[in-house]
Amino acid sequence: VATWMMMRRGSQVDFVHFTLECSQSEHALGVAHALRQQWGSGPSPIFWRIDFQPIREALLEHVHSRFRQVVLKQLMVATADALADRLGIHALITGDSVGQVSSQTLSHLAAIDRYCNRALIRPLAGMLKEEIIDWSRRIGTASISERAKEVCDLSDGPVAVFARWSRLEEAHKSLPPEVITDALNLMDAVALDDWMPGLPFVKVLSEPPSDRPTVTADKVNETEGPIAVAGRHAARAASRLATEGRDVLIVLRPEKRFWEEPNP
Repeated sequence: VATWMMMRRGSQVDFVHFTLECSQSEHALGVAHALRQQWGSGPSPIFWRIDFQPIREALLEHVHSRFRQVVLKQLMVATADALADRLGIHALITGDSVGQVSSQTLSHLAAIDRYCNRALIRPLAGMLKEEIIDWSRRIGTASISERAKEVCDLSDGPVAVFARWSRLEEAHKSLPPEVITDALNLMDAVALDDWMPGLPFVKVLSEPPSDRPTVTADKVNETEGPIAVAGRHAARAASRLATEGRDVLIVLRPEKRFWEEPNP
């Protein structure tokens, strides 16, 4: 519903899904595909899929149960923020509704915002859960969403609703420092206009591979055999090639934050 509200204002969107259980990825992809088919226009959105299972395991091992939900959301936002840097995207959109769950109290939403370096927009912030469900029926995604189950609950007891930021900071420091970088190295993607059941996602790398040439999207038809595609338009080009049976990878290098001026 949050995505649809941005789409109706003319915003182009990509989708980011953090995988904690494989079956939920199919539901998320189904919702994204339905939105694109019924309401989308312009270039095909990219569905970025990031394996968060290692982060889930790190949270269970290192972070107290009371704080896991908020720290998980902070890590999701931080990872999406890093991806947005690479893509030149100016804002993140989430479906948070104030007070709906423990990680969505105003205190915790503010704590989550600290891990985002661009606009973080919450179109549903003031809506009730029943209103959000009604909107999902109007836009045609309710039947898919209803089949999904909750997999983000990592707590094994009471959870904090007004955790001190210092305690959340301590929780972060207990995690391995490379968790976000490692998550971005467990990412693949597909363009929604290309997707069909059974189509494999395309693996995303942070650096060019040594076993194949790396080309930009406008040069893909000039190179035969396995290739890697680099640049901001790489995902759409690589996804199209994958539908044709090409052996293809995406290279999405870390870049300077989009708002920073280059050195003179």
